[in-house]
Amino acid sequence: MVEPVFRLWGGLSAELNGVSIDLRRAREQRMLVALLAAKRGWTARESLCEWIWDEPPESAANELHHLARALRRELAKLGFDNVVQNRNGLWRLDIPPTSVDVHLVDHLISAPKNDDAHASALLAEALRLCAGEPLAGFASGRIEGFRTAMKEARRHAMVRFYQVELRLGRCRERVGELLALFPEHAGDMKLTALLIAALWLDGRRPEASATFQQYQENLREHGLSLPREMNDLYTRMLNDGLTATGGGFPLGDLIGGSTVDNKAQLTVAVRPDSGKPEEIRDAVASVFTHKDVDCPVRIEDDCVICVVPADVERKRVIGVWMARLAETVDHQASVGISLTGAGNARELAHSPSALAALAGAARGRLVITLANDVRHLDGLAGGRRVDLDKFDRVGENDEWIRVLQDDRTRHKHTANHHRASGRAVASAGHTVTFNNSPVGSQVTAAVINNSQWRTA
Repeated sequence: MVEPVFRLWGGLSAELNGVSIDLRRAREQRMLVALLAAKRGWTARESLCEWIWDEPPESAANELHHLARALRRELAKLGFDNVVQNRNGLWRLDIPPTSVDVHLVDHLISAPKNDDAHASALLAEALRLCAGEPLAGFASGRIEGFRTAMKEARRHAMVRFYQVELRLGRCRERVGELLALFPEHAGDMKLTALLIAALWLDGRRPEASATFQQYQENLREHGLSLPREMNDLYTRMLNDGLTATGGGFPLGDLIGGSTVDNKAQLTVAVRPDSGKPEEIRDAVASVFTHKDVDCPVRIEDDCVICVVPADVERKRVIGVWMARLAETVDHQASVGISLTGAGNARELAHSPSALAALAGAARGRLVITLANDVRHLDGLAGGRRVDLDKFDRVGENDEWIRVLQDDRTRHKHTANHHRASGRAVASAGHTVTFNNSPVGSQVTAAVINNSQWRTA
């Protein structure tokens, strides 16, 4: 694989064909970091100044141009001419994201994977690239936030890598690495569970039990109870039910060809952003209650869990029912839909990609995350009830995510006008439709601009 030109892991450096750049001033370095972090996107001048100065001076706007000249001069040494661009108070660095190690790591984590062996190779490469301290030597509020995101990406890669490695039967090869990681990540449930599983599958059962007891004792010292997933894992161990090919927490499912029964029940987890599932339980139940369907609804942790019978058409759930959920639930909420039970559904609803989409969405939006096996169910694609092309692949586990928004007053007016006049509906901003027809009186869309509607 081609090495990235720009490195943020282990410090800041840029080198191409033996030629490197020399940014001597801290402000020049911070400007480069900020523009690289934007992933070829435009950054507002005010935001760029916050990356460069803790307290931007009055002359910050003029100084940006001086810093940009120095940056252009150094980048030209690498053959990058005229890549520092600005217009109307916006700045960007026109460099391919895969030339930057942090974005290449993200790409390797989220890239489609054929099977566990392919996933292992890509994730091993991601972990090689993100060795060391991210942005070592830099300190500021904005940089600290980006450093935290980089560390979380590395953690995702680690979890996914050790999952596939253990499923491939490489417990003995990886157990030493997991033991070395444990002191630093003793509070991380997934990495701890993977260490316990690796020890158990390698035949080191007393050590596996001792590690579990140590984790449980650490929780007690902080007044915390044992997570249900860890308790279930320990029970499986005691009952000799933990196998590398058995799937489930913490090993996950094989990549490439789902082992899930195609007639398995869909489990839907709805997590309100408020963290109070009792506030939306009745609203969710109303969506999942039909004269011909009995869907059990319960509360687990901060999610409302709904189990849909296997004989209910999956398109109906993912298409029509999710659109009705967006219309019915007044709170921001994230949804996870899985074929492998409530645990995976809750994890999807709590995934970083779902929470990030929810945090960036306007009030009233519903974020839906599908498990990979749900996205590829036979017979799900096609037809009018669900448009799978509007789901984007994201996250460490090949999740598929989209955002639904419901603005009842505006949608009802627009839908009625559309039916009455037969004219196309447009907005002053970008609008992407979810399907070609309204659901009831609701127009459902992946992106709806909040500006005034007009008719074309």
